[in-house]
Amino acid sequence: MKIEKGASDLFIIEIARDDLRIINNCINDAIDLISSKEFGTRVGATLEEAEALLDIIQGALRKVE
Repeated sequence: MKIEKGASDLFIIEIARDDLRIINNCINDAIDLISSKEFGTRVGATLEEAEALLDIIQGALRKVE
């Protein structure tokens, strides 16, 4: 994995498919296992933000499978 600072508050990430699957699975488990009431406090993002990120990751994985 390679992470570089991009413009403003953005990062450029070069990541292996297997590493991206790990992140996908962790986010998916967090969504499944943490109640929506506690999600923001425990994760530091809203449930909706996590679901949107998961959609992006799953879309990227579908493109390479």
